[in-house]
Amino acid sequence: MSSWHEVLARLPHHQIEVVSCSRLFETVPVGGPVGQSTFLNAALTVRTRLSAPDLVVELLAVEREIGRVRETRWGPRLVDLDLMLFESQVHDLLPCLVPHPRMTFRRFMLEPACEVASDWIHPITQCSLASLLEQLPRINGKARLLVGANHRPAPDFESPTDQNRLNAALDGLMAAIQEMGWEVSRGPIGSPATETRSAFNIFVTAERHPAPGSVHGPYLVLPVDETEQWTSDVVAAFQSLR
Repeated sequence: MSSWHEVLARLPHHQIEVVSCSRLFETVPVGGPVGQSTFLNAALTVRTRLSAPDLVVELLAVEREIGRVRETRWGPRLVDLDLMLFESQVHDLLPCLVPHPRMTFRRFMLEPACEVASDWIHPITQCSLASLLEQLPRINGKARLLVGANHRPAPDFESPTDQNRLNAALDGLMAAIQEMGWEVSRGPIGSPATETRSAFNIFVTAERHPAPGSVHGPYLVLPVDETEQWTSDVVAAFQSLR
């Protein structure tokens, strides 16, 4: 709790004015090492003259000031400040990935966000945050695996060797999803679906975001060059839906 109060106290010194603040939500950690204690999550709306990339830089600076050390992925930490939305902007260069690439399916992000900004529109799905939260219970163990490039050529798909390696990784991922008790279908990005709002959409692509308007519900992007993390990313995503 003291770390949270320290965040609120430090933000104004980084050109970030807090406009509204949700309650603190206690949640079970997902995707990280076993044995972690529960996490506290909250959402803020803020006002700033900073650009989105500069805002991320300042948020990371606040984390360092409070004492965060990045060691284990999804491991315990004193504080974790994520930029979920910045107006209707889309940014795809690390460390500024906006909208947050995992916010559409993480209940622990959407619930506090809906307390302060339920009518804000997610620029990729074009859904309100309230709509994204309402969709989570309707997914019902169905996933769509969508493979390809969204906006520009993806050289990762052009080499036969890389294509064979990618196909093997996709087969392994589909088997892992089925072992978790989920139904999964596979097709190219842009393939039609009878009801995309009742399935969890998983994009395998060289890009960081799906094309705006190409998906209207919770989704996960799996980079083609990070095949070793695919299964753990999907497992954590499924856990986050609850």
